[in-house]
Amino acid sequence: MACCESANSKLHHAITLILALSFILYVDARNGASHSRMHKRKMAQGAATPPTATDSSPPSPQPPIVLQTTNLSRCFGIRGPHCSDYYTQDFVELQPPKVHSKQCPNNCSGKGVCNGETGLCDCPAGVGGPDCGSADPRPCTNTYRNNKKSNISESHIGPNKRDTNWAESGWTPSRCAGVCDDTTAICYCDGPHHGRVPAPDGSPPGSPPIRPGRLLHGKCQRLSTDDKGQPLGWGSRNCMSYDDIYGAQGWCTVDTPRVRCSCDIDGVDGELCDLITEMVCPNQCSGHGLCNRGFCNCLPGWYGLDCARISDQAAALSPIAASSSSSSEVGGDQKAAAAEGSDQGE
Repeated sequence: MACCESANSKLHHAITLILALSFILYVDARNGASHSRMHKRKMAQGAATPPTATDSSPPSPQPPIVLQTTNLSRCFGIRGPHCSDYYTQDFVELQPPKVHSKQCPNNCSGKGVCNGETGLCDCPAGVGGPDCGSADPRPCTNTYRNNKKSNISESHIGPNKRDTNWAESGWTPSRCAGVCDDTTAICYCDGPHHGRVPAPDGSPPGSPPIRPGRLLHGKCQRLSTDDKGQPLGWGSRNCMSYDDIYGAQGWCTVDTPRVRCSCDIDGVDGELCDLITEMVCPNQCSGHGLCNRGFCNCLPGWYGLDCARISDQAAALSPIAASSSSSSEVGGDQKAAAAEGSDQGE
């Protein structure tokens, strides 16, 4: 009895396999017939169109449409012709991207990237406006924005970039017990040893600091106590005491502190956040720009999120670069030409 059941089971699987293969062959044959009819129609249209009297050159050969049976088998069970049409479409040669030449206001103040296609400036964090010439701060704060429709951030720092009142409660990931970089809302140490020294008052937006300072990030940027040991209402979790940060052996006080803070900011690493690392940008700016925490500051004549698009300015600096822009690769001579043109422009 068991032997008969086994034989019947094998026969059933064999019949199922034969039916499945037959259906696949039927679909391929039908797609082949459809392709043949389409090909005949194209041939008939070509024969019905008389050659023009002015065009004496022979017609350029068209690449044949090859029926790919293996790929068409992937269309099994799909209704409609869109799948088979995809695998039987005509070959189209890759065309180089167009070179655009729109100019941007004030050349984006030397801080943004001019989009040669739209004529608009792409501005980095901390600056804005049509020409990237206006400050667009991202200040450290102790509260989230109350007005959801407002584009003005709630600030809890003064002109000196420091928290306005430690005794005031409130918690956000950006609240800073040191000096706030209000272009990115990143916190740094305060004090004479490893403290940050911002750019002088009146400096243009986006100016670099006099001294960067040691990064004060994560739980280290929020304090649980003040300098007198009194508790602060900055949140009960993931906070450090004042002594851990600014005490005799604190993170911001000595070269080898007793505590360790996280360095989860792009561009720095190491136990003391003093190891400079390569920042991450789209396609690493394609070799045509400088990466600054996710923003590509493109070289003159290049634009786009990854500086892969080319404008007529870069094409004029290096005509070879225009022909190779589709692969986003520029040789040493082209880079030297671009750098020389940039120096002359300055």
